[in-house]
Amino acid sequence: MRLTHLTVKQLTIVASVFMTMAFLLTYLAFRYFWTFDQAQELAQKQQVEEVNRVRTMVYLQSNNLARSLEDFSAWDELVEYIEDPKEAFVLENLNDHFFYVTQLNAVLIFDQNVSPVFVKGYDPNTQSNVSFEEYRYRYGSLLADTLRSRTDQITPVVKFMMVNDQPAFIATARICSSSGSDCTHGYSLFVRPITSQVMRSLKLATGLSVTIHNSEDFPQGPPESEPNITYIKLLDYANQPSVVLRIEHSIKLPHFISWQELAVLPLFSSIMFLFALAIVHMIVRPLKQASQMLNNFANQKDYMPNEQDFISFEMRDFARRITQIFKELEATKRTLQFHADHDALTELANRHRLHTYWQELRANKAQHHLVLLIDVDFFKPYNDHYGHVQGDEALKAVAHCLRDVSNDMPKLLARFGGEEFCVVLSSEQPILVEAIAETYRRAVEELAIVHEFSDIHDVLTISIGAVSITSDDLEQQQAIFRCADEALYHAKSLGRNCWSYSRYKDVKPKLHLAVD
Repeated sequence: MRLTHLTVKQLTIVASVFMTMAFLLTYLAFRYFWTFDQAQELAQKQQVEEVNRVRTMVYLQSNNLARSLEDFSAWDELVEYIEDPKEAFVLENLNDHFFYVTQLNAVLIFDQNVSPVFVKGYDPNTQSNVSFEEYRYRYGSLLADTLRSRTDQITPVVKFMMVNDQPAFIATARICSSSGSDCTHGYSLFVRPITSQVMRSLKLATGLSVTIHNSEDFPQGPPESEPNITYIKLLDYANQPSVVLRIEHSIKLPHFISWQELAVLPLFSSIMFLFALAIVHMIVRPLKQASQMLNNFANQKDYMPNEQDFISFEMRDFARRITQIFKELEATKRTLQFHADHDALTELANRHRLHTYWQELRANKAQHHLVLLIDVDFFKPYNDHYGHVQGDEALKAVAHCLRDVSNDMPKLLARFGGEEFCVVLSSEQPILVEAIAETYRRAVEELAIVHEFSDIHDVLTISIGAVSITSDDLEQQQAIFRCADEALYHAKSLGRNCWSYSRYKDVKPKLHLAVD
């Protein structure tokens, strides 16, 4: 059947069917070649971020134990106890209350020859002693990393192991004098169980379903390709995976077409067919009217239709209105994009923009980068005494001052959170860190914003933690910012209104700063 033999009504139906089929094919092609890949990539990135959240929480837990052990091991009284073990020291400092408060499962103290001086296992839940005998012949291997550690500073080592069939953190360190410079007096070991309460707090902090398993539960190793599940292997004292975290992602990898879509597509196709039928009818209707008018003109000779009234004028008006709408949408898009990438108070880049800028740096030709983490000194007293409105004005003044610091390098200045700012500088040449950090510090000090409640100055000041990196380090974003944060903490410990600089080193499990 030739199309020229079809009526207008039949042509309308054929056109509607064609438009519906074209829609379905276009939708499936677009879904396959564009949105499905993007959805998969986005879901995978979000799952990686979820894994990083879990790793961060585990790091914080282990770091907390490391700090407790560090405080315990730098103690002159502990050195005296190793040299002359007395029951009074144990009764006063290593009693059941100590184990209950610290939630420790075991404490072991060794002399410099790795001979046990004190060994005690304790269950904080049942408040009863537990045996630690199965590890008596493995003391040396448990302390292997600590035996190789430096003797002029405390360097806690935190690993994981199964203790009495329960996963636990195990932290070891050398025992030092209170000054922390003489670490040749012996060794200490803490064991803290990973209890259900710890797992609940991990779930609450990350919003994910996380379970913990013994590596022996997976004789062939954890599955590598289980959908929407990620396994994190935690190493023990022998650098073997002994504990495994199973993460069930809240963000699921999408299917190409879901059952819901398969159920909705026929209904939507029917609606699309009726819609196309109506559209084609509306397009054909003026032609029928024109045909009728031509018939009237042929019969009556008193009316000649103007085609501008049917198509051109309406299309020009339609195009003009569409152009106006798109201009308004584009303006709205630019406004929304600005608010998505900038902090509302200071109008600086926000952390989302900082993250995207970090990804852009990987394609940059610059080989040298500098990360400055800036904190306004004693800002809480300023807010408390001058009020939040004045505090906001002070933050904006500091932000504009940092923004106006000039240099010849590409940079991004972002509000990192609260009274913290972050500057990322890039250069093809080595960056003069000291001069740049001092320029930023002096610029804020010279603002002369009165701060009568600062412990160090009569004006508002800043402390800076600086970390220099190369392009090869950009993959380690979280570790770099932890390094910058530790440098900032060091600057604060030096008295604030100063800067502390370190070169990034990827050392595990703990970052060591070489502070200049």
